[in-house]
Amino acid sequence: MEIFSLRAISIFLCFCVGAQAGEPIPLTQYQKDSIVNQLNDYRRQQGASDMYLVSWDSELAGGAADQAALCKFGYSAYAGMGYGETLAVIKKPTDVDDHLMSALSAWYDEINNMEEDGSCYRCGHYKQLVFAPTYKVGCGIATCSSDEKNIVCQFREGLIAGIPTFSKGPACSECPYYATCHDKLCKLPW
Repeated sequence: MEIFSLRAISIFLCFCVGAQAGEPIPLTQYQKDSIVNQLNDYRRQQGASDMYLVSWDSELAGGAADQAALCKFGYSAYAGMGYGETLAVIKKPTDVDDHLMSALSAWYDEINNMEEDGSCYRCGHYKQLVFAPTYKVGCGIATCSSDEKNIVCQFREGLIAGIPTFSKGPACSECPYYATCHDKLCKLPW
């Protein structure tokens, strides 16, 4: 009887964990490059003097994939502790490339919520994409149901309260002394 109880508990635990966790989808190099390129294109469009070039970070991508696989629409414990995070749930049956680009586009389109004075309502994802000090990104995607995928991107640096998103001015005119200008963005040596 005791063996049956332990087995029943194990089956119950496996069922519950399986119901809550999604299946991570490994990203190809092409997908990673597409995310970085699109993100840097958005950043170039801001007319910023201090905008950093963003590159891929595998450690951030691992954390983002873990968060996406939880299949819960909520920020991780690390968001706001030097890291930024953007979230999306895509509920249409398209391929992974479309999901990733749809999420980036939706986050960037929050620019339409910006007021002329720089205030905004519901534009935190946009502000994270174009936060000048951000220099690393990693994203993860997971299948949570037959027609739903969670997408999470994590950023280093995350938004910091009281610091402007970026400064307007000639490209690269306010890069740190140790950075070089690369196609209108400040490229850090690391």
